[in-house]
Amino acid sequence: MSHDVLERAAKNKDARFERLEIQSIRDYIQFLVKEGVFDHNLGDSYVRSYEKARFGTKEVGENEYREFMRLYYLLLQGLQ
Repeated sequence: MSHDVLERAAKNKDARFERLEIQSIRDYIQFLVKEGVFDHNLGDSYVRSYEKARFGTKEVGENEYREFMRLYYLLLQGLQ
């Protein structure tokens, strides 16, 4: 999944929130949590869900996908 939408929304909120090319998604979300953009629990939940889907050995089921998308939506809301 491309994180372009999330990255653009963060950068539009504040230019300081631009993602560096060397930052993993985990590092980027943790940076945004430290900046107070997201709650720590939301950031961690999103990263765990993303990494499970991206790097896990099992196919993600519909419920897991829906939870991932719910978390993604909450992150985007935090950037409003």
